[in-house]
Amino acid sequence: MAALVVAIFMGGTVGGVRTSDRVRPVPVIRLAPCTCPPRYDLWGDQRACPSPRELAVARSMDMPVAIRSACVTIGFLSAAGAVAQGYPTKAVRLVTDGSAGGGGDVLARIVVAELAKVLNQQVIVENRPGAGGTLAPPVVLRAPADGYTLLQITVAAAANVTLRPNLPYDLLNDFSAISQVASGPAVVVVHPSLPVRSIKELIALTRARPGEVNYSSAGTGSSTFLGAELFNHAARVNLVQVAYRGGAPALVGVVSGETAVMFSPLGSSLPLLNRGALRALAVTTSGRVPAIANVPTVAESGVPAYEFSNWYGWFARAGTPGDSINTIQSALVSVLGRPNVAQRLSDLGYLPVGSKPGEFAAYVKENVDRLRTVLQPQRRPGGAR
Repeated sequence: MAALVVAIFMGGTVGGVRTSDRVRPVPVIRLAPCTCPPRYDLWGDQRACPSPRELAVARSMDMPVAIRSACVTIGFLSAAGAVAQGYPTKAVRLVTDGSAGGGGDVLARIVVAELAKVLNQQVIVENRPGAGGTLAPPVVLRAPADGYTLLQITVAAAANVTLRPNLPYDLLNDFSAISQVASGPAVVVVHPSLPVRSIKELIALTRARPGEVNYSSAGTGSSTFLGAELFNHAARVNLVQVAYRGGAPALVGVVSGETAVMFSPLGSSLPLLNRGALRALAVTTSGRVPAIANVPTVAESGVPAYEFSNWYGWFARAGTPGDSINTIQSALVSVLGRPNVAQRLSDLGYLPVGSKPGEFAAYVKENVDRLRTVLQPQRRPGGAR
């Protein structure tokens, strides 16, 4: 700052006007150490600024408005730099419950690549898959509540509250919601040989052949399981689960005809739908999905109480400073609003969200309560089913 002020006084250009043409030479002002508290130092942390006496001297010499304005601008720019030096000051770790290369992992890496640019810090994705998504939360719970270890989980975490009552953590009390990053619509798909072309026909077939029509899932507690079980509850039918070790084998099961139905993530099933390997009956969201706008929703197909989508959300450990949570949430909203990010997520079948912490916390609790109503009768002591 001192160098710039000296340049102005010695003769330079301000706004395209030679300062030497407008002001007479004046002595260079000596800058005394700032006596302001660091937190309110508008000139920047540990930077020199004119004392009140020196500012009075400058004014007495009829310092031009342009020069005084330049000094004030420098002060505010320095303040902005001081703010930027706050959280985060080091790399941030995002622990996800998805496996490397899986849908949640790909989603996380698309987001953090842009988030790192906004935060000006590295954001590292750490995969902790397994045990129905219950291995990732304890990692964050063991870390300090300083905002440098975050958690990405899905709707399965809300189901685990009921399905796995002996969890080593409390989802609603041990973590602070940051934002829902995205939702993952599902589509009800059937093997082309199944004699149904609508949800109404699927319901009729299931009721005519109770216990015989089955569905593929990636395992109890997965989004593919939850979508189907919520449908059973809302439509009052009994599609029978055939659990596979993951979403890919489950999808192969319905493509091969081993199973009849699947509530499949849209991104996974869309290429197969385009090839005619599967038939779409309905999407599970409350509204139609642009990628397959000709496919109706389950609700408009005869089950008005039904709505489901997988959500991907970020959390911090409870006790994390609110300013840190707000910084991450604001950065996420900025990233999700970028056209390149929105397009990449859309291509994978995701819908960007970017909700506020309070909104997301309420949404998670609503999910926990809703899923408890459906899943409680199915749970056995110890979490077995």
